[in-house]
Amino acid sequence: MRNYPSDMKVKIKPSEGEARFEKRCGVTGEMFVITIDFSDYKRWERGMELIQDILPNLDKAEREFLISGTTPEEFAEMFPSCVR
Repeated sequence: MRNYPSDMKVKIKPSEGEARFEKRCGVTGEMFVITIDFSDYKRWERGMELIQDILPNLDKAEREFLISGTTPEEFAEMFPSCVR
């Protein structure tokens, strides 16, 4: 099982077919939420495939949030030259 940031809530709901990740953004104060299909979550948890191959429908910022717990706004604040 992956180690998620302590301030990220992860709700795995196999019976509902989803995995939900949420965290209050340190920049905006708003909740940032991503919900993915449970089968995609299980593929990612196994660690045998790249996240961009499993979840191509998510943009880079959303995938970064799943990996590091960093919201798009937090990333932009930390690395302004990387964000267009």
